[in-house]
Amino acid sequence: MSGTSPIFSQCGNQARLILKWFLDVRECVFWVYKPQDCGQTLLLKGRTQAATRVNNKVSQQVHRKNSGGYGFTLLELLFAIAIIAVLTAIAVPIYNGYIDKAKNTTAISEIYAIQACIERFYTVNFSYPPTITEIASCLPNSGIDPWGKAYVYLNLIEEDKLKGKDKPKGEDKGDDKKRRDHKENPINTLYDLYSKGKDGLSKSQLDNKESVDDIVLAHDGAFVGLASDF
Repeated sequence: MSGTSPIFSQCGNQARLILKWFLDVRECVFWVYKPQDCGQTLLLKGRTQAATRVNNKVSQQVHRKNSGGYGFTLLELLFAIAIIAVLTAIAVPIYNGYIDKAKNTTAISEIYAIQACIERFYTVNFSYPPTITEIASCLPNSGIDPWGKAYVYLNLIEEDKLKGKDKPKGEDKGDDKKRRDHKENPINTLYDLYSKGKDGLSKSQLDNKESVDDIVLAHDGAFVGLASDF
């Protein structure tokens, strides 16, 4: 190569420089834009665009809803209120009826318990208690019915004795405390025991409007239940 012309030597150097520059650029280009990287970049770009479109759509829907485009109309609100009112009108009486029935059942069971206390007193003393306070320690719920009123007890044997002493024979029985049926016959011969019921009111005759909800003991304990069922 000693005989090589300086011109050709200089051209060769320039060609080598140009080739080296071309290889460097090629390597740089393929390092940045690898085929798999290009695919991932395009996929990421596509996902980003799709997410952007979804976000825009949601934003538009929220905007329309806030601006009243998809809100409830007055007619729809009135219709919903009417449905709620109907359901309430049906549900409340059913619930109240269930509560009343449960309290009636409780009163019946407590009257049975008080009857047992009275009969136990009779077994020991050979007489029925003159008043309910004589068996106060035995009374369920301290002698208070489910409606917050005291159970009523009346010793009919003692009542008849007092009536015979203090009242003239044949006197009208309008103030008689005995519980009576619709034919005005006494429902017990030994003692009366009852709750005044939900309204807290009671009359001696069971078919009176103030007595139909009473829970009564009748036929000397053979029946315990609502006065209206007797």
